[in-house]
Parts: sequence; structure tokens; C-alpha cells
Amino acid sequence: MALPDIVFKIGEGGLGRPLPGKDHLSAMLFYTAGSLPSGFTVDDRIKKISSLQEAENLGIVDDHSDETKGTGGLVTIAVTWIAGEVATITIEGATLGTFTVQTGATDITDVVAGLVADINAGTSTGIKHGWVAVDASPDIELTQPDKLGIVNNAANIAFVTNSVAGTGTPTQFTSGLGSYFAILHYHLEEYFRLQPKGITWVGIFAQGTYDAVEVQT
Repeated sequence: MALPDIVFKIGEGGLGRPLPGKDHLSAMLFYTAGSLPSGFTVDDRIKKISSLQEAENLGIVDDHSDETKGTGGLVTIAVTWIAGEVATITIEGATLGTFTVQTGATDITDVVAGLVADINAGTSTGIKHGWVAVDASPDIELTQPDKLGIVNNAANIAFVTNSVAGTGTPTQFTSGLGSYFAILHYHLEEYFRLQPKGITWVGIFAQGTYDAVEVQT
């Protein structure tokens, strides 16, 4: 005997019945000087969102793709070194790379190459710090891993050595900007974690003098 058909009827409440009342309704107002998520435009700044997935579909994501990595971070090596001396580059006290000078490899180029190799050995293996070093002797040019943005816009690259002559001069990162989309994502993720059936209207406006007009809108 044939089984009866199963008919799915799509309702307006998404998963399960819609919540009664209006306590689950909310709104979030954000200001940005940067770009808008892909689902927003300058003429369409307010969206009704009922799940984290909807937010992500609108471009509010946590991949930090909108961040600006800091630039200019490097260490300049100088003076001939002596076998047995140790050179170390750190970021905020965490070691990125260390090189012990070997007999017959005491030139600046040797120290630069040794430090670059040790840093890059930890990029995707070992401690997997994600930093990348480029040999531009006498400079060791550094590239930040993802998701650091503004973090390294400070005096945090340090050079440590026991050398009696050899030196390393750090140049700090500048111009890094953090991800704005990741901040939006965090707030929405927390909202829907606390109220999975909630509905929120998200407004993203350009920075300017606050006069509450956006709240009324």
C-alpha cells in the first residue's frame, strides 16, 4: 500500500513557532568609517536579521577579511658577528626566531638568513605562529599573520642578543586596522546565542556627529 504524501508548509516563523509578544525584537546601531558588509549599501543601511547565518549571508563575517595589516615591521642587522653569539627576535616578549652564529658564517647576511629561516620554520609548523620573514639583507622584513590588524601598531618588536658588537635595530609596524566586520559578528553571535529565535534590525551608518537621527530611523 502506498504511503501518503508528506506536505511541508512554509510558515513565517522560521524554525518552530514565532515567539509571542515583542520581547524578542531588538535593534543594533553601529557606526563605521570603513567599508560596509556586502549585503549593505550607502542607500540600504538597515537590515532585518533573524539568525547568525542571515547576518553572515549579508557579509557580517568573522574572517577578518576587511582588516588592514600593519606595514613596515622589520629588524636591521649590523656589524660582523662572532661564532657562538645568539640573536633573537621577539614580538611582545614571544620569541619569533633565534639564530646561533656558526664558525665561518659570521657575516650580516648569515645572521639575517639564519633568523629568517628560523622564523619561517614556525610559520606553519612547530608553534605555528603565522609570521612570515623575508630576507632583504641587512633587513629582516616581517609580515603579520591574519587577525592582528591594529595589535602591532606599537613598540613590540624587540631584538635580543649577547653579541659584543653585532646589533639589530627594530622598526615597528604602523597603519594596521582591525576588522570591523568581526566586531559586528561578535555582537550578533552573542545576541542569537542568548535568544535563538530573536529578530534584530541592524543599522550600519557612517561616522559623524551623533544627533540620534539614526535611532529614530
